[in-house]
Amino acid sequence: MKTRATSPVDALSRVLFGTLLSLFFSLSTGCAQELRLGEFEPFVIAFEAEATRQGTPIVVTDLVIERGHLGPAEGGATVAAHCERAALATPRIVVNEDLWDTFDAPYQESILFHELGHCLLGRDHDDTLIDEGVARSLMKSDAPVGHVYVAHKAHYLHELFHPAE
Repeated sequence: MKTRATSPVDALSRVLFGTLLSLFFSLSTGCAQELRLGEFEPFVIAFEAEATRQGTPIVVTDLVIERGHLGPAEGGATVAAHCERAALATPRIVVNEDLWDTFDAPYQESILFHELGHCLLGRDHDDTLIDEGVARSLMKSDAPVGHVYVAHKAHYLHELFHPAE
């Protein structure tokens, strides 16, 4: 039986090919997913249910929501929560632990739905105003406070899942 000697170039080519093939498969199958919602799980369940009602079903499988310290935003405004997104990483929402418990339930929902709009729907801020200075979108830089959210909830939820309409 004849064997052929492998040149260093052939060996390097095989190693590079194997590395590239491995990298391709790891990227095509995605990164490991992480789901940690803790006390915020009811808000995510409500968000999924609303998405289904709006005709755009979403099942959240990759998200972390946790309390943390948040510094002031540009201009010194208080930050209630913040979405962190990066390529190939689990989206993360940090809720201002110093403020969260001071908010009423509707305001908490508006804040988390706003952040979920960033993290899960890829929405950016929309600071357009409509009637009497009311935000057109839940995606306004500062999410609508509880009573405004409640008064315009149907509109805000429809717009959140159907921004082009």
